[in-house]
Amino acid sequence: MEIEEALDIRASLAGQTVLVTGATGFMGKALVEKVLRSCDQISHLFLLVRPKKGKEPQQRFNELFNDPVFARMKKERPDFQKKVTLVCGDVAEPELGLCELDKERVKSEVTVVIHGAATVRFDETLKVAVAINIFGTQQVLKLCHSAPKLKAFIHISTAYANCQIKEIEERIYAPPIDGDKMIQLTECLPEQIINKCTEDIINGWPNTYAFTKQVAEDVVRMYGKSLPSVIFRPAIVVGTCAEPVPGWIDNVYGPTGVVVGAGSGLMRTLHADKKVVANLVPVDLTINAVLAATSQLIKSGAQEEIPVYNFVSSRLTWGDFLKYYLKHGIDVPSVKAVYYYTMTVTTNRLFYLLMVLFLHLIPAVIVDGILIATAHKPQALKIYQKIYKFSTVISYFANNQWKFHNDRVKSLWSKMSDGDRKDFNFDMESVNWDKFAQDNVRGIRIYLFKDTPDTIPTGKRKMFCFHILHRLVQLCCLALLVWFLWNPVTSLLQYLTADVNSTIQYARPIKTKIA
Repeated sequence: MEIEEALDIRASLAGQTVLVTGATGFMGKALVEKVLRSCDQISHLFLLVRPKKGKEPQQRFNELFNDPVFARMKKERPDFQKKVTLVCGDVAEPELGLCELDKERVKSEVTVVIHGAATVRFDETLKVAVAINIFGTQQVLKLCHSAPKLKAFIHISTAYANCQIKEIEERIYAPPIDGDKMIQLTECLPEQIINKCTEDIINGWPNTYAFTKQVAEDVVRMYGKSLPSVIFRPAIVVGTCAEPVPGWIDNVYGPTGVVVGAGSGLMRTLHADKKVVANLVPVDLTINAVLAATSQLIKSGAQEEIPVYNFVSSRLTWGDFLKYYLKHGIDVPSVKAVYYYTMTVTTNRLFYLLMVLFLHLIPAVIVDGILIATAHKPQALKIYQKIYKFSTVISYFANNQWKFHNDRVKSLWSKMSDGDRKDFNFDMESVNWDKFAQDNVRGIRIYLFKDTPDTIPTGKRKMFCFHILHRLVQLCCLALLVWFLWNPVTSLLQYLTADVNSTIQYARPIKTKIA
């Protein structure tokens, strides 16, 4: 029996010309950084970016690569600019909005396409979500059919594209509506009518993002049949575990938003089941798995059935997540915090709404009242409306459990050479979540709160004062509750005591004097 040769990611990508869509997004930046730093033998990298009014391509190039995530890459590969070309385009436009010159160059040179462009806003209008997530995927695939040198097309989806079912295999599921019909529907109907019908259209899916990503997978099935294609489904992507630096993050989506909200002292309650698996995957491990899947596709070529990879986690629960982040968040509090770092978690919807009332809405009304009285613009209630909207999105994933099959990902890992396992690690079992949370909290402090390390002592003093204030507020609330209940309780006791006394008196035997 012939032993299969181990995957060699660097060798697979050597000499390849890669087109990346979504390069300016969170995963896109991590992908570009890893490819340029670790796969230096690639021929060229085309990055599809949307044109911005008043900004030249070079200015956009500088803005992209000024992100801290690229610092290590620029130090190790100072000549990286020679391998990168920004191509102005938009996946929501026909033929990606490319000019003829760029279109012809991309078609003739590109050998690998990694399609990561998507709107990840859960509350995006259906028309916009369809244009970017479904129509955009269709347009990228049409371009791929015109690229004679194409060796691999990788579509980055999401593990929750099929969240309407509880057990998700590594295969493409039938969509609720054909992708082409969905595009026609949103192109023909006025946006107002689409908005009114959105809930009926996406019935079974929690938001337009998950719905359109599911339909986009069927677009890949239809248009990617004769192409070397794969669908890669990552779970909830969070900050870096190790590369290029531990704890890098550039957005407040998903669980990161919970940490930011709690760390700032604004978010103090969450509707979640602590026993449910959080299904978080670090972005650097996710990108390594994408590159491994790309390498395997280049090696195997087009297949009759498009391979699907479910890249998921299995050990970390929401209870663990909150415990680790609270533990390390207290250690390095932000100087921008406005209250104590605390979180009340419940699975009971009614209790959660009561907590929202007392911990979010009432304080917001009080703060806005003070702001109005001091001739300032009220803003607290508006902030809490956004937090509630965000929390509602998170609660869906934090209260539901799915079973994911990931045999193909495990098989991919088994094919990795020892060297690639070290340099392109995507083994989720190797993640130390306690250490990850520690690094991630510090990363959030640096990259999102923009707090420098020298402000940690100030943050700790501020948090100590907030802790005392928090305890005083709790004591006051307890005293108020006791006072509120005191009169009814004492009245009830008096009533019961009087009733018992009268019963005893009534039951006392009557003494009769015998003449």
